[in-house]
Amino acid sequence: MSILIPGQGPLRHRACTEQHRLDLMEWFAAIEIDAWTVVNTFAADKRPSKIFLVTEQILTPEYDITYKEDLSSECEIYLEADSGIPLAADAHAQFGYKAQKGISHYGI
Repeated sequence: MSILIPGQGPLRHRACTEQHRLDLMEWFAAIEIDAWTVVNTFAADKRPSKIFLVTEQILTPEYDITYKEDLSSECEIYLEADSGIPLAADAHAQFGYKAQKGISHYGI
C-alpha cells in the first residue's frame, strides 16, 4: 500500500488524445500475453494479479509518500489543517513509519 500526498503546487493532467488512446489499447491487447510472460519470468515470487496500460496521469512537482507492506487491508490517514506539525512527522507517529518527501521530474 502506498499513500501519496501531493504538494501545494499545481497539479498537471496529461492524457492521450482519443486516437492515440485507441491505438495504445489495440497495441496493448496485442502484446499483453508477451507482457505476462515477462511478469511471470521476472516477478514470479511477487506476481501481480493484473497489469494495465496507463493512458493518463495526474502529476505533481513534489509530494510526501509512505509505503506499507503486509497483509493488512486497513489504513487510517489523519490530517489536521493548520496543526503546526509537519506531515512527515505526523505520518511517522500515526503509521509507525516515515513519509518521504519526493520531487517529481516530469518536465513542465
